[in-house]
Order: sequence, then structure tokens, then C-alpha cells
Amino acid sequence: MKEKLKGEGLLGKTLSEHPDVVAMVAKLQALRGGVAAAPAPAAKAEAPKVEAKVEEQPADDAEPAKKGGEYVWKEQKVKVGFERPVIIHRAILGSVERFVAILTEHFGGKWPFWVSPRQIMVVPVAANFNEYAKYVTDSLINFGFHAEFDASGNTLNKKVRNAQVAQWNYIAVVGEKEEAGLSVTLRARGDKSDLGDFTITDLMKRLKAESEPSSKEFNKFGEYKGRTPESIVKEVVAAAVQDSSPKAAGKKADAKPAPGSPKAAPAGAPKAAKAAKGADGDEAFLDDHPYLGGFGPSKKDASVFASLTNVPKTPNMARWYEHISSFTSMEKDSWA
Repeated sequence: MKEKLKGEGLLGKTLSEHPDVVAMVAKLQALRGGVAAAPAPAAKAEAPKVEAKVEEQPADDAEPAKKGGEYVWKEQKVKVGFERPVIIHRAILGSVERFVAILTEHFGGKWPFWVSPRQIMVVPVAANFNEYAKYVTDSLINFGFHAEFDASGNTLNKKVRNAQVAQWNYIAVVGEKEEAGLSVTLRARGDKSDLGDFTITDLMKRLKAESEPSSKEFNKFGEYKGRTPESIVKEVVAAAVQDSSPKAAGKKADAKPAPGSPKAAPAGAPKAAKAAKGADGDEAFLDDHPYLGGFGPSKKDASVFASLTNVPKTPNMARWYEHISSFTSMEKDSWA
């Protein structure tokens, strides 16, 4: 109807006051409000034709009003039969989800070590070394890393290939040599050559450093006047090695007792001699073993370490003492 009336040249106020338009608007309002439609006014014999076209359009109530050079929004009254929608936006994990999405797209599934769900895969070269592979895996998990070991019957190359395809950050290969030295042969994801042979202690240090990305290294002592707690232990070890040299032993043998010194042994000599004999036995045992209990830490290592008040003077015991001091009390308590 409006198009037809517009074609006749009716626009603006003239169009809205046309009898046909008024009747149609009344019917629509009656349908919306459930009120009976009011009778339309009698139509005039002939609507006057307007020669001039009115250019102004009716204002849109939904548009914000401009006041003082700024737009001011005014909520309009809700029409009958309509409801005003209300949206409550709560995004507790929104930032985390967006961050994970950005990382996923950026790295393409090749996650960095500190956030990777697949950090290190332990691969035994044969089924004979599955027990040692499980020991290495359990140690890694105990230190807080995501680790598994491949106990399948596949060949070594197939195991390594599967770990690379699964995007494990590191592959630790273990065999006879690694079992004897409590070490692993490490390979990084995407590298065709090995990174080298790492003892389990050195492996933990490397992985710990990568799992805590920071501009400052964690769990490391700073220097105090050019010295650190580790340097004190190294100084004692160096002194013990120097004292145990043949030249130093010869000097001690040639030394004469001071005048007036007692020739008789003190009352506690038998006990001291027995302790020295035990210490000498441990010193000799450590020539071929990394621990007092053999090739793995044991309760004996923990108990002997707890009984010592100073760093041992002999070289093997001094190195053993330095190594055991790197373990935490919780780790020492877990040794069988």
C-alpha cells in the first residue's frame, strides 16, 4: 500500500495521514494489544495530490540522540509483547583458553618442554633392559616430569621413530652401558644425532632447568664474596685428594712425634681403629661402585650420610658425600 501511495506522490506527513494508512495502522495496533480495532475515519472523496515532495524522513527512535557534540543513548520503552534481553558475560577461564589456543596454533603441536604433556620417552634397546627402563621412568615421574617407557617388542629404530612421530620432547635410550653407569643416552625431538650420555643426576638437572623458564636460574646458590656452598665442598675434596697422594703420605710417615707426646694409644683407640677400618672398606668399595649399597642408592647411603658431621677426607668418600648431598631428605627417606 505504501509503495502504491508513494507512487502517487504522497510522502512524509501526507502519507501518514492518508485514510488507508491510518486504518491499516489501527488494525495492527489492535492485533498487538488485543483491543478491537477502532472504526476507520470516513475516506474523503478524493485525496489531494501533493505536487512538492517532502524530503525529510521520520526520525528513528532507536538512534542515539546527539547532545552537545556527544551521542547520548536513551533506552526506549519496550513494546507490548516484547521483552528486553539481558546478557551476563562471565569468563573465568577465557584468558587461559585463548592462551592455549594461541600456543596450539603457534607451535603446531610441537610443545615446548615446560608445557608439553609428552616430555621424555625411555626406550630400552632390548627386553632385557625393561627393568632399568622402568626404574628411569619412575625416577623421572618422581621428579615431576611426564615420562613413559616403550616396553613393546618393536625394534630400536621403530621405537625411536614412534616417539618422534608422537612429538616426545626427549628420547632416552638405555642399554647395557647405561644400566652399568646409571645413565641414559639422550636425543632431542627432531635431532638425528644424540646429545650424549647423561647420568640420571645430570639428566634431572637439565630437565629441571627447561621445565622452569625464567630469566634467573632456580635452585642455584649465589656467590657471597666470591664463594658458594658448592665451592666449599670442592675445596675439601681437593684437599682430601692432595692429602691422599703418595708424596703426602711419605711426609706423614717420616714425621717424628713431638717431644713429650704420649707413646701409648688413647683409651678410645680400638673404637677409632674399627671406624677407620669401616671407612677404609667403604673407600675401597667406592672404587668400583657409585653408592655404598652398589649401583643404586640405598638405606646404607642415607644412614652413613646422616652419621657424618663433616666431609670425609678420603677422595672416594668425599665424592660420594658431595653426590649424596644433592638429594633431598624426602628422596633419601624413600631409599630401600
